[in-house]
Amino acid sequence: MAIIYRTTGAWGAGKGSNLTAAEVDANFYDIAERMLALEEDPPEANSIANIVVVGATFKVILDDATELGPFNLPVATFGWRGEGWTNDNTYMAFDVFAVTDQGLYLVLREHETPETGDFDPDATESGNPLYHQIFGFPDVSVVQNTVDTYPALEHMAFGGI
Repeated sequence: MAIIYRTTGAWGAGKGSNLTAAEVDANFYDIAERMLALEEDPPEANSIANIVVVGATFKVILDDATELGPFNLPVATFGWRGEGWTNDNTYMAFDVFAVTDQGLYLVLREHETPETGDFDPDATESGNPLYHQIFGFPDVSVVQNTVDTYPALEHMAFGGI
């Protein structure tokens, strides 16, 4: 049964006059029947069947073989800020810097540093840490070969972010 409209619009030509009580009831009945049919026998979802990664992109393949994408994969870019923490500076998330006699640190969230004061590795913002120590030094034993000197990784204080 077709729904009866009063006016003309995106649905096509309307009746051009007020609907009768029976026409209004028929419209509600038609919509109620359609909703009941969907509740009793919902259509099968078109779910994700596979995700294919190619280089720096990925595609989503649905059950009906529809392909969505390709989409660019996000990449975290680390920014080396050098040795030493700097007052009155802006640090971005994923910046990395070294603090003499303390360690190598990863910036966890963008923030402004104070104009004065020393580096606080336990600094927080809204209760969330600003830095994560990637590894600590000194107290790192050194492995030496004939060309270069390297910190011995088994003695570094690695931790999860």
